Amino acid sequence: SQCGHDASPAAPQPTDTGTSYDVPAGYAETGYVDTIINHTPTEGTTIDGNTRPYAAILKANGAKWSRQIAAWYLPRSRDQRPNAARINRLAEALKTGGAHVTLNLDHTAPDPATVEANRAERLADRHAALHRKAEKLDAEASARFGEADTLADMIPFGQPILVGHHSERRHRNHVAKIARNMDKGVQAFRAAEDAEHRATAGERQQAHRLTAPATMRRIEKLETERRDLERRAARGQVGTIGGPTIAERLDDNAEHLAYWREH
Repeated sequence: SQCGHDASPAAPQPTDTGTSYDVPAGYAETGYVDTIINHTPTEGTTIDGNTRPYAAILKANGAKWSRQIAAWYLPRSRDQRPNAARINRLAEALKTGGAHVTLNLDHTAPDPATVEANRAERLADRHAALHRKAEKLDAEASARFGEADTLADMIPFGQPILVGHHSERRHRNHVAKIARNMDKGVQAFRAAEDAEHRATAGERQQAHRLTAPATMRRIEKLETERRDLERRAARGQVGTIGGPTIAERLDDNAEHLAYWREH
């Protein structure tokens, strides 16, 4: 379980170690660990360690909880260098809230080939999951419709509800059960159609991304970005505060251009 701060030793100031995190001496005895902000190009920016007391702060600063990785993360942070300005704002908010923060940031530029491979793998997993969801929902819809048919077959064709008869309540409950199954079946059927549509649309989009026209447009966009970066460098601009420098962005741009020109 996560413990409070009162019994913990003085924590180190936030540092950008660039290496894997080790719990400081004495922390293991108290059961206390820092709130750790990590970043790698593949995983993006994640937050783990002592996070439970600071859930509201994390949410307020754009972090989201992932059940899949059992950790907090910053959306749209994968496949790029760490956004230092965004991370520092989060770290300062956590410190203000009483957390002891350690930064573990990998500033390595993401490799374009790895970025594309990881992206394709994530999308394939997502599309496969949507196909499985559609199949499950379709089976549920069929089961609901089948149950409704079975219940309906129990009532003689044209049999009215006999108002005032001892069978009235049972008959009405039976009809309501048929209606509930039909409603649930329709809901499952529509949800199955939606999941299947999302899966096939995503697959078409990914296939289109790799076509020659799409690749040429991507190259043109990268070339436009490069000319803009070169003009900014010529004016002596260094880059945005907390973000990659102009030189770093030029290096990244050159790698992406080389990758897409070969594909």
